[in-house]
Amino acid sequence: MASEPGAASLRAHPEHVAHLIKFGSWSIGGLSKQLWAGLLATSCTPDGTDESNRQYVDLLVNVTPTQALIFVVACNKALDVMSEDQDHPSTRITFTPEEMKQLTGKTDLTRVATDIAYLFHSGLLDKNFDFTSYIPTENFDITPAGLGMEVFRKCKGHFADAHSVIGKVEGA
Repeated sequence: MASEPGAASLRAHPEHVAHLIKFGSWSIGGLSKQLWAGLLATSCTPDGTDESNRQYVDLLVNVTPTQALIFVVACNKALDVMSEDQDHPSTRITFTPEEMKQLTGKTDLTRVATDIAYLFHSGLLDKNFDFTSYIPTENFDITPAGLGMEVFRKCKGHFADAHSVIGKVEGA
């Protein structure tokens, strides 16, 4: 960001910066901290009065490292299949149970489903996990919602390449 033209004149609202530091510094895991750092970067404007990112702070404050990982991987996959003029992907982003175990490092798929449900109820994912069936799930739909893609773009910061995200996850 410092190398961008006019970067020295960018400012962020002091109260907004305080919130970002307060909540972002407590986040666990490097990926979560990178989301917060990107949000801080996109909060900087020439006049320093823009508070439009405040709503994103409220969305990220309770996201766990596993949820952040699922969210970032979902958005990266979405960017891979989206055209530049789309707000969210037209094809579903799905993972098999085995792929979700590998991605999250968790063998408890109910816990993974709960993380997906949290992201859905936060407005970041497009579809909720179906907890009504006792039949083992065939796949996990982690397609980002329009709001999720908006948050993701903000969290990448001004200087990030659209397909190189915040620590693009190996093999995901």
